[in-house]
Amino acid sequence: MKLRVAIAGFGSVGQRRYFFLKKKKFFNVVAISDQYIQYRKKFKHGKVYNDYQKMLKEEQIDVLFVCLPNKDSAKATIIGLNKKCHVFCEKPPSRNLKELKKVYERYKKTKNLILRYGFNHRYHESVQYAKEIIDSKKLGEIINLRGVYGKSYLTIKLKASARINHDFNWRTRKKDSGGGILLDQGIHLIDLMNLFVGRFVEAKSYVSKDYWKKDVEDNVYTILKNRKKIYATLHSSATLWKHNFSLDITLEKGMINLSGILSGTKSYGEERIKIIKRTKNPLKPTETNKLYSNDLSWDKEINNFITLIKTKPKKYQGGILEALETMRIIKMIYSSSN
Repeated sequence: MKLRVAIAGFGSVGQRRYFFLKKKKFFNVVAISDQYIQYRKKFKHGKVYNDYQKMLKEEQIDVLFVCLPNKDSAKATIIGLNKKCHVFCEKPPSRNLKELKKVYERYKKTKNLILRYGFNHRYHESVQYAKEIIDSKKLGEIINLRGVYGKSYLTIKLKASARINHDFNWRTRKKDSGGGILLDQGIHLIDLMNLFVGRFVEAKSYVSKDYWKKDVEDNVYTILKNRKKIYATLHSSATLWKHNFSLDITLEKGMINLSGILSGTKSYGEERIKIIKRTKNPLKPTETNKLYSNDLSWDKEINNFITLIKTKPKKYQGGILEALETMRIIKMIYSSSN
């Protein structure tokens, strides 16, 4: 029997999740909610609500996808868990670590429920290949990491009414978002650095609002250190006029360079991985490149969610513990700022 699914928030991310969910025989999307009628009109095959809390009160569902603004993520997740639903929540999992800890306390009281978070960069083929190389130890241990992730804006101004622009610009208000570009994009880099290395214990950071002069940061520059004295530098930016994603991983016997990321905007360039190997001649390393043309990450991530629901393992990747660790590091970065 198909599991009944509701999607809370039917903007661009909610619609993209639905595009893949409707292809899965395991799921039946029975309801969506969104405050904007133009988004609600895009759903033709079930019930439509303008308020997610009303939807969750009235609908009998098995699975909840949370695709809401940051201020509602933790609250909606808890409501879903209270309804004994499996929950898939987009990133960030909450506005701050304190909110997420409340989710964790509720989740610990559940039985056989899966709580997953949408860090879909883990499911890009270039990232998975990098993880395979690192785990094989063919290039030795990691020495350091260097990541840049940025775009040219905090939010885009719409050709709409002042009220709609105010609503859509919630990312620029700390009370609604919890933070700026670090929570919006940089969180993906932190999650990947945790995937490859993990357990950072110290941060030195600069957090700046100087360019866009909004309530949240537009640039974050940070150095992280873990217990093994592996260092990671990160630049999360809303002032990169040409959008950029890159992650360099230096190992004992070579380097891995991830560049470009396939996305909905197609603005980050080609997704590729470059593998550099040391040779006896330090001036002539060997290089191999691999290019990826299809973004399979969204489909792979939902397939993983289905597998988790079917098997109900006690431990799994992408769950609440990793989300807590990511939000702990984000708190550490903000706290270590000038």
